[in-house]
Amino acid sequence: MPEVKPEPVTAPQTQSPEWNLSQLDLSGLSPELASQVSSILKESPTIPEELSEQEKQDQAIKDLETHTDEYHGKLPPLNLQTHMYASNPTHRWVKINGQELQEGSATDSGVKLMQIAPRYVVIEYQGEKLKLPALYDWAG
Repeated sequence: MPEVKPEPVTAPQTQSPEWNLSQLDLSGLSPELASQVSSILKESPTIPEELSEQEKQDQAIKDLETHTDEYHGKLPPLNLQTHMYASNPTHRWVKINGQELQEGSATDSGVKLMQIAPRYVVIEYQGEKLKLPALYDWAG
């Protein structure tokens, strides 16, 4: 019996890496599966090619725990003593260095509280945004 050697199959190279799911050929699938895939594709939201403004902002936020050396001696001491998160933003508050703050307010040392999330806060100091875990004690 002759030996059959498999030949490698390469995908055709296209100029554009875009996917157009609305033109996906489902003819090789069973009718039931094709119907399910088609219905899922119709219900799925389209994914934007560019990042939204919120995603760009989120990427600009540094995690203080992973950048401690960068901010040691620059960022003033912050003792997050109390962390109250609520679904209603007007009911959210934290106590930092003995001072009760809501989103948008600032400490006496110029640290602005940007966001209170369930497990962390986002602050802004000298134009840079930093993420700190709830009840974190930063010595400065």
